[in-house]
Amino acid sequence: MIVILILVQIFIFGMYPPPSSPKEYFELFNENWILGLLSLDLLYIVNNTLIIFVYLGLFAALKRTSTEYMTIALAIGFIGIATYYSTTIIFEMKALSQQYMEATSTEIKEQIISSGNLLLLSLINS
Repeated sequence: MIVILILVQIFIFGMYPPPSSPKEYFELFNENWILGLLSLDLLYIVNNTLIIFVYLGLFAALKRTSTEYMTIALAIGFIGIATYYSTTIIFEMKALSQQYMEATSTEIKEQIISSGNLLLLSLINS
């Protein structure tokens, strides 16, 4: 299932390359919010959720060999997943896109675009 999700993500990125600016993301969310979420790695979030079950399965299968090491490995795996969940910007960009479309003044739209730029920069730098 995880491999299929990766292949689907590659196909989606090939057919619909991710936008390069916050304004393009906002417009994409307005036109097709599902494609907007997919362009910000929604399937990777699903993938990480499935990996939780893989980690639990590996822990159950290997805990008899070394419970201490397997507990440490499981904790590190879960910390990695939690770190990814806490640093994803997918839902913040969706909320900003709604605010952008509802904004009436150019000044507010520019502020929202600046916020989107900061989110995209944090994505690049993480």
